Amino acid sequence: MTMHFSENYPYKPPKCKFPQGVESCHYSETILMGIHYLLDWPSPNYSAQIEGYNIYIQDNVEYKRRVRQQAEQYPALF
Repeated sequence: MTMHFSENYPYKPPKCKFPQGVESCHYSETILMGIHYLLDWPSPNYSAQIEGYNIYIQDNVEYKRRVRQQAEQYPALF
């Protein structure tokens, strides 16, 4: 898989592409579970998440409040 990161990363997701003919079983459920994991357990290894990680460690209730507030800003499209 190749990944292209734009200048707007992390505010714009990378584009991912598998070479033609590669057999893969990437289901949307797996992708969504990965995103859920990243939101629930931020990593200090990624500079884009340092503030979120610090809040997560220092005040988990505040972290969850902020995530919930952000989710409400972007209602589901379905």
